Amino acid sequence: MKKWGEDRFQKLQQSRADMVAKRAALAGQLHLTAQQQAELKAAEAAQARRFADIDIGAALAFAATIKLRRFDMTFEGDAVLNRPTLALMRHFLEAIVEQRSAAALQWPMAQRDASILHPLTMLAMLGSRPAIVGDGHRWCAPVPDMRTLYYPHRGGGTGSDHRGWLVDRANILGPNALHRTRGRARQQEASNVMGQLHDTLGHLSLLKLRDEAMPHLAHPTLGELFPVFAADGGVDARAMFAGARHELFGRVRHGAAIDKLGDHRAALTDPCQAPFALFGIDARANLKAALNHPALTAAKGGRPPDLCLLDLGQPALNRLGPVWEETVTRFLETLLDQFPQLPILAVTHDAYVQRRLAHLFRQSKAARLAERSALPVPAIIRRTADICTPDPPIEPVTSISAIFQSMAGASVTALSALAEAARAMPDAVSAGAIRRSAANLRRAAALPCGLRAAYDGLCDLEGQAAAEAFLEQRSEASVLDPVQTAMATGIAGTPRTKLLAAEAAIAKAYAQLDTDTPIGSAVAELAAGFARKVDFSIVVFASAIDLRLAERRFAEDPAVADGLRKRIASGKLKICHAGNLDSILAEIEAGPDRNSWKRLALLAPPISFLDTVLVRPWLPEQLLVICDRAFTGRVAGTYAPLARHADFASGTNIGGRMAVLAAAAKKEGEARAVAGVNLVLDEQPVIDVADKVIDLTDGDTPSGDTLEIELASGRSLRVRPGASMIRHMRDAPINPFDRTTASQLLAANVIVVTDRAFVDAARRVLPVELLARNWVKLYHDMIVAMLPAVAGGTLQAKARTVHALLQKRHVQATSVAAVVDWLNAETYLAQPAEQMRPHAPRVRGDFDALLAVLNIPPGLADKMWDEGIEQLRSDRRRAGIRMAQAFISVLVDPHGVAAGLNQDVRAGIAALRARALDHLDVVRAVKRENGHDR
Repeated sequence: MKKWGEDRFQKLQQSRADMVAKRAALAGQLHLTAQQQAELKAAEAAQARRFADIDIGAALAFAATIKLRRFDMTFEGDAVLNRPTLALMRHFLEAIVEQRSAAALQWPMAQRDASILHPLTMLAMLGSRPAIVGDGHRWCAPVPDMRTLYYPHRGGGTGSDHRGWLVDRANILGPNALHRTRGRARQQEASNVMGQLHDTLGHLSLLKLRDEAMPHLAHPTLGELFPVFAADGGVDARAMFAGARHELFGRVRHGAAIDKLGDHRAALTDPCQAPFALFGIDARANLKAALNHPALTAAKGGRPPDLCLLDLGQPALNRLGPVWEETVTRFLETLLDQFPQLPILAVTHDAYVQRRLAHLFRQSKAARLAERSALPVPAIIRRTADICTPDPPIEPVTSISAIFQSMAGASVTALSALAEAARAMPDAVSAGAIRRSAANLRRAAALPCGLRAAYDGLCDLEGQAAAEAFLEQRSEASVLDPVQTAMATGIAGTPRTKLLAAEAAIAKAYAQLDTDTPIGSAVAELAAGFARKVDFSIVVFASAIDLRLAERRFAEDPAVADGLRKRIASGKLKICHAGNLDSILAEIEAGPDRNSWKRLALLAPPISFLDTVLVRPWLPEQLLVICDRAFTGRVAGTYAPLARHADFASGTNIGGRMAVLAAAAKKEGEARAVAGVNLVLDEQPVIDVADKVIDLTDGDTPSGDTLEIELASGRSLRVRPGASMIRHMRDAPINPFDRTTASQLLAANVIVVTDRAFVDAARRVLPVELLARNWVKLYHDMIVAMLPAVAGGTLQAKARTVHALLQKRHVQATSVAAVVDWLNAETYLAQPAEQMRPHAPRVRGDFDALLAVLNIPPGLADKMWDEGIEQLRSDRRRAGIRMAQAFISVLVDPHGVAAGLNQDVRAGIAALRARALDHLDVVRAVKRENGHDR
């Protein structure tokens, strides 16, 4: 027996020999890999040249003649492809022929399934060849087949539209006859399987026997012309690309006798050689396995794809879910790693998705390695959702002006809080659910009346079941559910803080929406104005239910209802909902007095509806949009980049309309950007003395420029350039008061002069507290909410913990007792409202440090300090000029401020707005402190 270690030397030698052999084998593999890479590049170059002789113009010209019919038993009426479908086909052909990728935007509408481009392009390519005459035969040059990689495949959803369109067989048989004659002229075929496809298409001539008996079977559908292979995901997924998902020519095989006249379908449905095959990849499928499948690999008997069609329309985005960006990024990286030069055509209806996709492509590592860092972003104006409804080019559209009237209130604050919470979520699923709940809150805030009135009205109009079904989605529970679900996961830190803030903001919003909505308040004022006097105007509600609820609200005031009826009867006013607007505008446009119609008022419109309005060639001169404050930011952010898009900025002037709306929305957002300042207003003696010089700097030491504003009354204002001023716009349809800054004032502007007489009048008209106590209450609520997370079993122990953390921040917290006073918020919440005082640090820096220690968001900290705590300090409640700032919010945003307040307070706000008209003055000149006019 050998001793242990006796053969150790031999084993070591054998190990070294094995290692040398492995290194030699690896070197051979590396050399082989380099050779394979060279062959791959050569194959890709040859693949790109396969379609170089396809005439795109001829293909599109033939496609424009293809007659299509809906798959219907009546079988009546032919149609041809409309303009936007042909434009999209051009991008498809350019991607294949010129190897030119693109991310195409269809705006404002799009078809549901972009994969329908595949069979349409197939027919266009087959019909693109001109006839060649010689030796007694007419034939044409062969056409190579194409393979499309489609992502994301959606099971039965992909191809459902293909099977709904019948193709006139004459449009297939005509060009196919030239391909079938090629063999008789002794010309070479593109491939054996392509010859078999031409033979099979020729069999469709027998379908003429079905013209009389079964006309719906006399023509094939688009879906029967090509095979579909799929790579599914999930536990029940079938083998990848194992066989065609739908029987090729299955619906017409008996009528055309395909199974008796040389049945080539076995070869035509072989995934490795099938011509014009569509390979769909599900979002859940194994990407590497799918892209390395033998059917898509030349070395394994297949053939690589010629194009990747990336469908990012609404159905596909819904399937991808909130994580669509991550999913698409992963797909692009895997795809370009396997096929670096494969052209990509992405199709979407959303400008944001188009911009993000171009960004993802620029950031793609695989794209940079393939030297493909840019993705062109063309746009197509499309007003139809299918491929055949007439959609002619839009002529230059009429110019319009735009006015936005927006409201804030607690609902807008809650929308902002939900947006912050969604951004803070660590997972995209929770973030997406919260954003969808924000959409439900926006729907509730857009109602023309409060939720309680909406429920009662719908019960009377539609019944209780319909009322509950309509309001369920808009209910507080539906908005709170994803927030509370996220908190139930045990999430901590900043995300939980954001969720708590959103929860509190939602509760406050629905407390106001229960009685009335800011939109509803504005609509009531608009209706009262139209009842008294109106130019030719059209008022449009977002839905039929909104219209019925508004009519019910109008009926509560007999004078308003009677005035509206008279205006409608005289033909000067039309009130409708979004579904009826197109027919009304078409009727007016075709009439003799279309130029008499001056205004189109849209009440809380979805931005998708606003899109469809913008593409109408004719619109009234003025577009008035009544909306919430958040909507103005969305409009400005959406239309400003679109207006600069090359395909919108010239030609039709739609880009000009977008620019007008974006500028008006931005201006409105700035003009209404006021804080709801809350002061306790004390009684003061009447002031009758007119101020010659009104100092709105409040006598503080100058720290920068000062403006002197000369007024038509002979008085002058002394203000800081950034000071808030109230401008009066006489022709405004609802609210004539705008906020601006002193630096933006120009000569001839009309402003409200907030002198001592105005403050005195305001005190006597509106001796109420508005919002400051609510912000202080929110501050106390946040303290109570965050206190459990502080270490310590008692309030005193928690105060010691907070005090120690504050000391590390070098704040002026003098004692633990002071911190106990700040944290004892639960006691303060139980006190009557009139006794409410802010128990908070005296210095802003200490206040910020306290909220940072408690993980309360900085944005809320700013508002709680500026609009609540500072305003309830006893030393701030004085009769100085600065108190006039308390009334800016009720003048500039009366509907947002008044939402949820009682009737007496709302009446006081209305009286104050009327009294403000007595304090108007005209700006003559604006001078800086150094004397320069502006």
